[in-house]
Amino acid sequence: FVWPRFLIFLGPAVPLALVWALIKIPHTRIRVPLAALAALTMLYSLKSTLWMESNIVEADAIQLTQYLKVYSTPGDGAIFQAFWQLGYLESHLGSAAPVGYALRDVSLDDMASLFQKHRKLWLVMYNVSPGDPQYPMEEWLDRNTYKSETKWFGPSRISLYSWPAQDL
Repeated sequence: FVWPRFLIFLGPAVPLALVWALIKIPHTRIRVPLAALAALTMLYSLKSTLWMESNIVEADAIQLTQYLKVYSTPGDGAIFQAFWQLGYLESHLGSAAPVGYALRDVSLDDMASLFQKHRKLWLVMYNVSPGDPQYPMEEWLDRNTYKSETKWFGPSRISLYSWPAQDL
């Protein structure tokens, strides 16, 4: 079963196929309906995609956002393994959101300086088991900082870390 919004992925191929067809097909009667069909298909898939994306409801993202709204404090940092959750959080909390970072943009060497900028860091993992060796950041945080809590919201897991006070 194919949703019309998935036709958007044909975007780059359809114009190229249309240009090829308009060049190769000698009959002008076929050219106009072919061009109209391609244009209507792309417009329909774009309309369907935009409608669908604006109505997506991810229960775990909503719960995570509400949790951070209540429990985070100004100046907190948050590292998101699933970078789309960072966008969701920032779009819903605006300036009240913790300063967000995508995990892919943060190295282990950056961690000490992040704790100099933020008193507390939240680590948000999506669909990842605790201690997954693919994500050494979590192990580093567990060994070098204080973990005060971990909470699960569906496939999302959030942990709160703080730097040991004597090292600040």
